[in-house]
Amino acid sequence: MADGDRVAGPPPKEAVDYLRRKGIRPGFSFRDVWREEHATSFTVAKMMDVDMLRDVQNSLTAAIESGTTREQWMRDMTEYLSKRGWWGRKVVEDPLTGKKVEAQLGSSRRLETIWAVNMGQAAQAGTWERGQRSTSHPYILYRVGPSKEHREQHLAWDGLVLPKDDPFWKTANPRNGWGCKCHSRFVSRAQFRRYQRDGIPEPVVGDAKPPGKKPIQTEAPKLEPFTYRNQRTGEVHQGVRGIDPGFEYNPGAEATRTDALQEQFRQHDEKFVESARIAPSTPIGGKSVGESLEVSHTRTATLREAARTTVAAINGVHSDGELPSVNVVRLEGAQRRRYQGVYLEGERQDKIGIGSTVSPHLTLAHEIAHLLDRRGLPGRRYATDESGSWSREMTALINTIQQSTKWEEIVEQEAEAKREIGRLRLQLQGASSSRATMLRNDIKEWRRWAVECADLQTPREAWARAYAQWIMWRSGSEPMRREIDAALTGEALRDYLEVWSHQENPMLQRLVGAAPTRRR
Repeated sequence: MADGDRVAGPPPKEAVDYLRRKGIRPGFSFRDVWREEHATSFTVAKMMDVDMLRDVQNSLTAAIESGTTREQWMRDMTEYLSKRGWWGRKVVEDPLTGKKVEAQLGSSRRLETIWAVNMGQAAQAGTWERGQRSTSHPYILYRVGPSKEHREQHLAWDGLVLPKDDPFWKTANPRNGWGCKCHSRFVSRAQFRRYQRDGIPEPVVGDAKPPGKKPIQTEAPKLEPFTYRNQRTGEVHQGVRGIDPGFEYNPGAEATRTDALQEQFRQHDEKFVESARIAPSTPIGGKSVGESLEVSHTRTATLREAARTTVAAINGVHSDGELPSVNVVRLEGAQRRRYQGVYLEGERQDKIGIGSTVSPHLTLAHEIAHLLDRRGLPGRRYATDESGSWSREMTALINTIQQSTKWEEIVEQEAEAKREIGRLRLQLQGASSSRATMLRNDIKEWRRWAVECADLQTPREAWARAYAQWIMWRSGSEPMRREIDAALTGEALRDYLEVWSHQENPMLQRLVGAAPTRRR
């Protein structure tokens, strides 16, 4: 698929699917949506309007299907974005800092970048998916594209032929940077032998004619890693020399991996959505979950952006038409020290408070689950508190959670806490005054831990944790995935007990999937 030309032949289905199945992810800076997140998220820097983003995404998908040229697409988009007021330099607010900045919105150059990056990555993702299915094409060939100037490292990789399962392709499969026109294609055994014998055409540099043939390379080059910091998120990543930061991933492999994980949950017959009776699409005249949340009241830009990201993930999975308006605020003082997050009912308006910036996406999704439990699921108060009226699916969900390894660990932690309390009480008998004070403090801590473990075992909390991870799997949210990974690998036992492992997730594997969940 050439960046500037009409797509030749029938539209590649895999490339169309790659673009179409992406969720919408607003981001003020191109650093807000980073690396692997692009495999499941469609974004345009500074374009914060969800409907506009979806229109641009649909226009690119339609361009592949209809064979629209880049020039025609740019003319159409220029007219559309100009009418919507997203054109030229304007003063806009950075949601991360809250500051007003002058920024370039729509322009011819930006449209060229949007086209080149999205079409190039879609083409490569489609090629990857088709090649991985093929049993007759076991190799991949790296080639530079038609550019006047080539990056030195990309020229060094030109003509590289490696098995398709070589680790090199996980990192350096093109496109490998802004404006990069490199591409790869799968090679049969016969082609590989012919290339070994005859070589391949030399790459064109500038306006010169192809100088002749060159031998192929069959040994994987040594990649030179380096670390860099994403200036927006503060996260430290490992990059590779010769690849622009943020491009050191394989879009096709990442999309395939995400699809494979989500397919696990579609293969089971229990229906998580039905257990909650959550509508798969917004009823006419109803409010989506995201529309119910008032995130503008969140004081810090970091939490405000996390709230928007979480809302976008939830809206991409399901909606609910009967929720009240809810303020999302930052907890302060004693509440912030006590809670990571909390859902508070109000006579006039409910409120969700976020106290921690450690895992704000999972925390907000967790508290939204309590909101749905209280306001969205059938029941007089919290649906999970009324076990006598649970549906068959909700009963199956809770039963499956209680059979998980994670549940056993939580139960064992509570039992250990109670054993420690009993042991310390025995030591308290006859202890000196100073020793008794220390023992009572220890007993107090173990009691707190026992209460916390007991709380994790309540249906209300089990539902909320399962819901948050379900949203992560269904939406492909990378921020949520990173927060789960951090909890599973961190030192704090409490964080580890809060989430199910990616390998287990028994309630999700069994109960999430068969219900038809449509993107709006």
